[in-house]
Amino acid sequence: MDLRKTLRWGILVCLLVTPFLANYVSDSMFFPFITGKNFAFRILVEVATAMWALLLFIDKEARPRFSWILAGAGAFLVALTIADFSGVDPQKSIWSNYERMEGLVTHVHLFLYFLVAGSVLTSEHLWGWFANTWLGSSIFIFFGAIAQIYGKEAYNFGAGRVDAGLGNAAYMGIYAVFNVFLAVLLWVKTDKKSWWRYAYPVFGLANMYMVFKSQTRGSMLGMFAGAGLIALCFALFDKARPQFRKYAAGAVLAGVLLTGLFVANRHAEWIKNYPSLNRLAQISASDTTTNSRITIWKMSYEGWKERPVFGWGQENFIYVFAKYYDPQMYHYEPWYDRSHDVFFDWLVAAGAVGLLAYLSLYVGIIYYLWFYKKGEVFSLAEKSVVTGMVAAYFIHNVFVFDNLVSYMFFFALLGWMHARVIPPVVLEQKKKGTTLLEGGDLFIVGSVLIVLLSAVMYFVNIRDINANHDLLKAIRGDGNATYVENGKQKIRLLDALDQAEIGKSEAREQLVQQALQAMQQKNVPDTLKKEYFEMAQKEIEGELARNPTNLRMHTFAIMFYANTGNIKHAEEILARALELSPTRGSLYLDSVNMRLSNSDVPGALQLAEKAHELMPDNSKATVAYAAMLILSGKQALAKELLTPLAGDPALVDERLAYAYSKVGAASEMISIFAGLDAAGKLSSQNYLVYADALMKAGRKQEGVAMLRKAATLDASLSAKVEEYIKTLK
Repeated sequence: MDLRKTLRWGILVCLLVTPFLANYVSDSMFFPFITGKNFAFRILVEVATAMWALLLFIDKEARPRFSWILAGAGAFLVALTIADFSGVDPQKSIWSNYERMEGLVTHVHLFLYFLVAGSVLTSEHLWGWFANTWLGSSIFIFFGAIAQIYGKEAYNFGAGRVDAGLGNAAYMGIYAVFNVFLAVLLWVKTDKKSWWRYAYPVFGLANMYMVFKSQTRGSMLGMFAGAGLIALCFALFDKARPQFRKYAAGAVLAGVLLTGLFVANRHAEWIKNYPSLNRLAQISASDTTTNSRITIWKMSYEGWKERPVFGWGQENFIYVFAKYYDPQMYHYEPWYDRSHDVFFDWLVAAGAVGLLAYLSLYVGIIYYLWFYKKGEVFSLAEKSVVTGMVAAYFIHNVFVFDNLVSYMFFFALLGWMHARVIPPVVLEQKKKGTTLLEGGDLFIVGSVLIVLLSAVMYFVNIRDINANHDLLKAIRGDGNATYVENGKQKIRLLDALDQAEIGKSEAREQLVQQALQAMQQKNVPDTLKKEYFEMAQKEIEGELARNPTNLRMHTFAIMFYANTGNIKHAEEILARALELSPTRGSLYLDSVNMRLSNSDVPGALQLAEKAHELMPDNSKATVAYAAMLILSGKQALAKELLTPLAGDPALVDERLAYAYSKVGAASEMISIFAGLDAAGKLSSQNYLVYADALMKAGRKQEGVAMLRKAATLDASLSAKVEEYIKTLK
């Protein structure tokens, strides 16, 4: 058996499997669209790297060779390593979490993926296999997309936006964009007599269809711009075919005219009837998504100015989001862990050094395509198509963050570029087949590599896979939150916490929520409730001591202590949270509730006023402020604030009900409830508040009627409602 060939074939198999990971969804894991792909990718890369390491001792040709792309990829990894170890939370930066699974560990694997592919796949024949596998595997994603479009599979990212096995329409968009350009690249490289010349356009059109069905604006813009750039390259540089240059120039001109026509008619009815075009037409300064992006970018810039050289470390954007929080962000999601722009992401995560190292990868590609050896390595068609592909990826990254699948494609492209630019003369001078180790020495090296591979696979993957399974079992709600061992009931989430490196934060947050649920349930033994409380408290206090700037954990701590009766400690943590994020209006609203529970109306009024000042058009903040004004004897001002909210369900607020009843004006609150009830705008929880207001006003029968309405809307309330009604009799 030729060990050299065996190792090369083994490495090739590992690399050829990676494109199929895009379609891999692990339903048995927490965050199934993310974790299964990432763990499988890491294991494949680790196995390939171990085989490559052994191959280095018996085949000099497999040794890595210098290129500026290799230098750029190495510099990028070094910059990330320094940034992560010197950042705010190195543990999070290195391991990430289950939701993202990026971090330093993933980038080490991506670098090895690039290095092994670029060192072992040294012929165009092998790269042809790899590229065709990438493109061919997209057919499975296409079938998944079709299944969603025709209702055979549920959408995972909002109705109408296809994501197939990727779990996010934006991930789907850039995946399909890469494959569109790959189909074009393979088409221009294939002999005109080959039947593949007819197959590649089919694959390209299928992926183009998926780009549009993903409705990802960054991907669509990137694809259009990349296509235009290809035409421009041919128009400028295809001197051998004057007629073709004219066609290419005409295509560029047509693209410009069509773009202008689209912009001029962006409000036309025919555009609104096509969801993908309509989403493109909605891009404007007033667009909600555009506004949120611009706001986050401003916050990112402020964060970068604080740590400009090596940044905050990967996965630490949430600290920037807390410290430089813009009050207008309450319109959107409560937490953002990305800038939604790859370049701002790297600026925040790794500073100017990291961003420059990342950009050097693009520079290396362009250098070797257009300036290296006067363009001898690549044909004009290859240069043009790859330039268009990279431009499309770059433009997409302005609006969205990266994911494993797009990273894999980009680093595979880097590997291909690296392998292509090694001068052939260097390969010819190598003594092929020279074995550096023989017999026993080779056995020892192989044994050591197997031991190292086993250790890496366990500590990097298997341990966290087990923890992930425990976490998912614990939160599924099918009775697996606890289990019995040696006659004692144990909390499964504690096993996840003991094993996990990647998902510690997620397991900790789930433990806090599960503890609160357990303590509210009558069928949970007191001993288990006590253990839940002690373990949740231990994790909260331990994390706050380890990382006192973690605002997200502060919010979980506030919720935990407020709901377990320790209001004083909750207030202390809330005060620290406000120091960390003084412009976060929701924290002031939480403070209002705390002060009100302690009958500190003047303090609650001051905090409610601040919340309203930060969020003037937030109805919840307005109602809270109005409630405190009523309690302070300023009913006229409160009425002035509440009048514009007529018909808004936010008026169904316990603080407002309490305030009206406290000043002897319960009829005001009941009048608001009645109007919303008539308009059908009350939820089951709203009816409970309404019932309470009626009861306090002495209108018991009407209150009972509202309780029954609540039970009608939410069947889970029926038993509690009937039990309570019996007590009234």
